[in-house]
Amino acid sequence: QRWMHPHAPFLRTFSVHPSLMLVGFLAALSFSAPDQLPSHSDVGFCDRVELNHGCCPACGYEWRDAEEKCVTEQTASSAYCKSLLEPAHMGCCAYCHNSWDGSKCVHAAAAAAVAAPFHDLPLATFDGSASSTRTWETVNDPVMGGASVSTFAQEGKVGVWSGEVKIVQSLGAPGFCTLRTKDSQVFPDASTSTHIGLHLTDGSGLPTGDFTMSVGVKGVTTSQSMFSAALTSEHCCGNDCRVPWSAFKVSFRGKPVPGGPPLTKHLADMTQLGLGTSGHAGKFSLSIASLYATTKGDACAASTEPPKLLLG
Repeated sequence: QRWMHPHAPFLRTFSVHPSLMLVGFLAALSFSAPDQLPSHSDVGFCDRVELNHGCCPACGYEWRDAEEKCVTEQTASSAYCKSLLEPAHMGCCAYCHNSWDGSKCVHAAAAAAVAAPFHDLPLATFDGSASSTRTWETVNDPVMGGASVSTFAQEGKVGVWSGEVKIVQSLGAPGFCTLRTKDSQVFPDASTSTHIGLHLTDGSGLPTGDFTMSVGVKGVTTSQSMFSAALTSEHCCGNDCRVPWSAFKVSFRGKPVPGGPPLTKHLADMTQLGLGTSGHAGKFSLSIASLYATTKGDACAASTEPPKLLLG
């Protein structure tokens, strides 16, 4: 015979011996009681919760990428479902040890790992480290009929990206220059970080806001679409820019794509990093020491220095 959890019809059914039917029936009664948590006899329930991004399906919650949260159409009638309305849960399944961290459901074990000290995770460096040494290429607007130029070269332990953004005559507007990795070396999993950092030893030329950072993700982006975020004076102080992963949005040929997935869900699948500049015509030069994943947050919080990438 087969029995299905009455409050979670989406769970897979499973065969039980007739002598165990009473156990299943009592478990169902236990779950339906308003002040009780789901029964441990609900085989596969927490697996289902994990597939649901930590949201509690027993109370009707499902994860919606567009809203970046757990959503339910079901009225909370039991004490358990009402408890999931609290800010600490926001629909995350407490029974399976999940809670809300402000942007997603996290399991208690993962939360403990995040709480542990996080050391900056190198993503790209020029110090000879085998795990973070990358191959770079420049792509400029001549591919679109423009005349902008840029070059990249390693000098000691920094990578120097320099060039000039020029007016595209057919458009009467500035073109663009980009720098990006082109090797197939696997990037480390940055899922427990909150920001991507850019450390410079020198920078001059164009305004901070003319520069962007870009990230490619396996199975999500293409050669013409990337996650991108602008560098601003909010994120850049002294020699550092630290941009929250949540600021990155999918763009296609530089234009935002509405409803794109959040980058925060794909930090284990990065395939490419890059920088770009557009918006103003002029010469620029950046001396890059590293790009890294971090939890340190705002670069300006502990700095009184102005942004490094100032109009020269």
